[in-house]
Amino acid sequence: MAKSKNPPEAEKEIAVLRVSIDGRRNVSRDVEVRASSSLYALAEAIVIDAFGWDFDHAFGFFNDLECYHDSTGRYELFADIGETDEYLSGATPLSVKKTKVQDVFDDVGKKMLFLFDYGDEHLFVVELVDQKAKQLKHGYPMISNVKGKAPEQYEAA
Repeated sequence: MAKSKNPPEAEKEIAVLRVSIDGRRNVSRDVEVRASSSLYALAEAIVIDAFGWDFDHAFGFFNDLECYHDSTGRYELFADIGETDEYLSGATPLSVKKTKVQDVFDDVGKKMLFLFDYGDEHLFVVELVDQKAKQLKHGYPMISNVKGKAPEQYEAA
């Protein structure tokens, strides 16, 4: 009998997302989160756990990796606080607090642009690299496969 390409749901409980700064592979972290976690929880894991920064700015996830303004799929903190704008793409931002990781990162290989801090525009490419069963001995979120030194959040004056 041929093996199914889609693993059973129990084997998809954990999303393994490779997060690279500006899409550069030399500075990246794998962030393992429960697939049922919100995008807000994923953002916290990226900013605090993976890169050691302060979680003190607005952020969003966007499907256009080149220009987030042109994204037709967008999830922003602004949607949760009632401050949405009209975008050229015509897309209305959706909630990061109500949207689950598994609803956005639904196939291995799916990529989104993560923008943290609209002023400084810290850009990360987030790619779903694996889906797996939860391991009882591990707490989540979990950071693995650390490559390169994380830059400072704020440049020294």
